[in-house]
Order: sequence, then structure tokens, then C-alpha cells
Amino acid sequence: MVVSTLIRTLVIFYAVVVSVLFLSYPSSAVADGVPALYSESSSVYVIVHPEVDLDVIDFDELRAILLGKNRYWSGGEQIQLVINGRPDSTARQVWLEDVTEMSEMHYTQYWVGMVFRGRALSAPHIVPDIETAMALVAALPGAISLVDGRPTSGVQVLNVTNTPGRTRYNTDL
Repeated sequence: MVVSTLIRTLVIFYAVVVSVLFLSYPSSAVADGVPALYSESSSVYVIVHPEVDLDVIDFDELRAILLGKNRYWSGGEQIQLVINGRPDSTARQVWLEDVTEMSEMHYTQYWVGMVFRGRALSAPHIVPDIETAMALVAALPGAISLVDGRPTSGVQVLNVTNTPGRTRYNTDL
């Protein structure tokens, strides 16, 4: 009884901390009514840890991964989500609005529920900038992220297929 109360308290504490951290980076506005994904000056790359045995990912599979529905790569490695916490990040906007089709608040609540119900071990790792996201993806086996900067060495870039009306997922390095 005491142990279950302690576990429940820790889960609620974790959920509150995740909510505060995630919501402390508010969403940026969409310029001229057009998401930055479609801007000629921006490209979004899907990057993974170099040991992930994948070159191409289907848009629906990417969505399932970012929603925590697919938790393991085909090789058995646990998927680790890394999201850029900067409010002006194009990749963050693509992650939330285009891929998961959720607001920041809805996505946060979704992950609190996933962790609380035991459907996920942890929420996505939130990092302060693109450089940290790329470094964490390079260092964390099974990691995946969307970045809006030119990927550095040490990460693998995936080609996204079947993107409904979305042609700015860049793979040209």
C-alpha cells in the first residue's frame, strides 16, 4: 500500500515536471498564415542515431513513433524521442502541428497520460537547441529527432516517404 502510494506520487510529480518543462517553451506564431515547413528558407531533417538500421521512413510510421505508438526499432532497440524546446524552432512546429497534429498543451497532456498509464517509460527528451538535439541523437542509441538545421556528422538522416503535401523534409546534404 505504501509502495503503491509512493509510486503514484512519483508518477504525478514526474507528470507535473514534464508539463512545466514542456509548456515553458511556448509555441511560436505561424508567419503569414503559412507554416515554416513550407517556407523556402527552411528545411526539416529527420535524424536518428547512426546504429538505427533504416534509411527511409514512411510518414505514418514517423507519426506513430512521435506519438509513442511504435516504441522499438525493427532491430529491437528502444526508440528515444528528442524534441527541440525552442519556441522558434521550425522542427518543433513540424513535430507538433504537421506530424502529430496536436497543440503543445494537447501533446503534453498526451504524454503525461502515456507515462501515467504505463504505456511509455518516459516522455520525449526536451533539449534547448538544435546542437544539443543532434548531440543527444548521436550519443543516445535508438534516438530520433526532427531538426531545422543542417545535420552534423554522427547522425543519420532519414528520407521521409508518403508525406501528404509536405515536400520540405530535406535529405540533401
